[in-house]
Amino acid sequence: MQKKTIGDMLSESRRNNGLSFAELEDRTGVSRGVLQKIESGETKRPEFKTVKSIAALFPYSYEEIIEGYLEDETRIETLFEILQEVIQCEYSSLVERVSLKILQSPNEKIEKALERLYNFSDSTAVIVINNEIRLALFKVIANYARQCGEPKYIAKALFKKYLIERNDLKKLKETFCNGEEILHYVDFLSHDENGLTP
Repeated sequence: MQKKTIGDMLSESRRNNGLSFAELEDRTGVSRGVLQKIESGETKRPEFKTVKSIAALFPYSYEEIIEGYLEDETRIETLFEILQEVIQCEYSSLVERVSLKILQSPNEKIEKALERLYNFSDSTAVIVINNEIRLALFKVIANYARQCGEPKYIAKALFKKYLIERNDLKKLKETFCNGEEILHYVDFLSHDENGLTP
């Protein structure tokens, strides 16, 4: 079954609440012309800030709203904006979905998308959130890099995942197996990354 789009959600919510476009404009601050275009499907990819303005009216969970928005969204900058928000709000269930959508964006070359997501995942802004989210990001990178035949990013993502998990004794066996797998990709890591001296 196809997920509801933002236009579908807007239409359903507006009708269920008996709201005109003028009333909706007063409540959200979004112009009625924009609202009409979203509801009719003429605007398939509204700005994310517009969706956030009207989302409070929807009788759907945050996850459903983001899922609906992702149906038609391919703009890489907007996808990163969404990823930052779901990470800040710690919606770990959406992290993998949004990061995969970034990697699948037709607007970015695969290697560049992998590099951007990897750098984002390893940035200070993400490091301070929590390790589970970072692990989810590196898992998506490694899996997608495997599918696309990009060994450099398999190596980099597996290595970062290993560094996060190695101190968790509950994951000792899994971490050991991951460490063994990284050995197959060690040639794709820089000297700094693999611990070798130049």
